[in-house]
Amino acid sequence: MRFKTIGVAIVASLAVFGGTQSASAADWLTAKAPTYKSGKVTAKATMLGPQPAGTKLCVSLLVAHPYYPDIEVAQKCKTMQAGSVSVTAKVGTCGKYSSFASAKRGGSGKSSIRKSNPAIYCK
Repeated sequence: MRFKTIGVAIVASLAVFGGTQSASAADWLTAKAPTYKSGKVTAKATMLGPQPAGTKLCVSLLVAHPYYPDIEVAQKCKTMQAGSVSVTAKVGTCGKYSSFASAKRGGSGKSSIRKSNPAIYCK
């Protein structure tokens, strides 16, 4: 089931951004494990730069589901050449959360994705 979940996330990201995954994404794109504070979970993605003008960075906060692919509970996108994007959502009773970063480089149209290690948080 885990492979299907990851595969669905990758396919969904490439469908949104189009293009192919960059081989050097590890050098410039990261998805940090979600953090918890005051009943909220925050996902953060960082893009090193400068990247070409028009590069779009998105971060999604995902929560694992036992029978379905990971569910996106929050997303935020920003067009930039370098920097970080974060998104926050309230925590349910308990959840296994992960961050999913995707970037589409301006000009070339190449897309790259990264998923963080999961973190479990409860109220």
